[in-house]
Amino acid sequence: MKAGAFIVFALMTLLLCHGAGAGLDDDAFKELTRQAKKSLKRDPHAAVHAVKKLSEDNSERAAKFVFQLATASKTPPMVYRECLKTLGSMTSQPAANYVADQALTRKVSSKIVAAHAMATLPGEVTLTALVELTKDKSDAVVRLAANALARRGEAKAVEPLIALLEKTQEKHGLAWRSALDALRKLTGSGEEGPWAAADWRDYWAAKKRNEQWKAADKKPGLGGPHTELPEFFGAKVVSRNVIFVMDLSHSMTESDAGGQRLARMKQELSRTIEKLDKDTNFNILGFNSKLFSWSSRLAPASEKNKSKAVNFVKKMKAAGFTNTDDALKTAFSDKNVDTVFLLSDGVPLRKEHGKTMSDAFIQGILDWVSLANRFRRVVVHTFGFEAIGNEPGGDRCVKFLKELAEQNDGEFHNIR
Repeated sequence: MKAGAFIVFALMTLLLCHGAGAGLDDDAFKELTRQAKKSLKRDPHAAVHAVKKLSEDNSERAAKFVFQLATASKTPPMVYRECLKTLGSMTSQPAANYVADQALTRKVSSKIVAAHAMATLPGEVTLTALVELTKDKSDAVVRLAANALARRGEAKAVEPLIALLEKTQEKHGLAWRSALDALRKLTGSGEEGPWAAADWRDYWAAKKRNEQWKAADKKPGLGGPHTELPEFFGAKVVSRNVIFVMDLSHSMTESDAGGQRLARMKQELSRTIEKLDKDTNFNILGFNSKLFSWSSRLAPASEKNKSKAVNFVKKMKAAGFTNTDDALKTAFSDKNVDTVFLLSDGVPLRKEHGKTMSDAFIQGILDWVSLANRFRRVVVHTFGFEAIGNEPGGDRCVKFLKELAEQNDGEFHNIR
């Protein structure tokens, strides 16, 4: 039986009625949904509370309401995050089946919300739906599905993930890395384990026989230890569509134990660009009180373009304030970008703020990215200099960079 037909069959046989499994009486349920909708704009905290309480209903009707709230583009970030948690906690069969069914719709937003929720929803129906999502046309959906399968920790996910690895390993990319990371997490193989799909099949077969896997005496497959990926301050550039967003504010002229920050950034970025594969598309965006784009859009990493980009980097100068908000909005305006490398040594600060740091402004940036990236899932890696932690406002800058990376599937890197 095909995956889609299996899920439909499960829905027909297991759903007894619209409110099957309901734990709240109808009046309480209606009041909570009313509060959630009414409070969205006026009091998001109240909406979060209402959504959290709906988990007690643990039914199809509750899953449907929360799911629709999660897929609405204007739902505030804090409410959206609570929706994901609540959906992931509704473990009744009717609720789980509803989420699985939504995973097989055509809407990318529905697939993404479902993938998040099914990471913690047990059962064959949700597992089958996640496996189907690893074959999706959307790279973002595929990545989330792989991550969800890893979080579930089920051995049945290994072979579908090997199939995904085989499909994506020729050109690398984010889906390839997600499949590889998921396999390592599920099997506990670590960095010493296989890289190529063929070796993974041998590894998994040996593990099922309780035998020790040994790497074949041959050249490693694509993606192995001898396949070098470009790095930027220790972070591998896996993406094929990446933009480097570099802080050029006045503070970048400061020096610490490693030397002048601007000079270090320029040297490292030039080295990274020179090592980009020809199949990679990239761009560079410098920012302070103004924006300085190398290209109007992502460009192929040809030798000619890389030479032009390095010359662009060499001419970078630092002055002015830290308009991180404008920089991120410009980076996200290129719809082909799937990864952002953001380096900054200061808290977001515009000229009109003077020297006064604004928590509301910083939170506004995080919220804007959260909304813009909700159903796009651009990976945002952030980079800060270790020395800034001891400077005025430095701890707030580090906190911002960590939150930005954590909320957008990336990692924060501390440059020493």
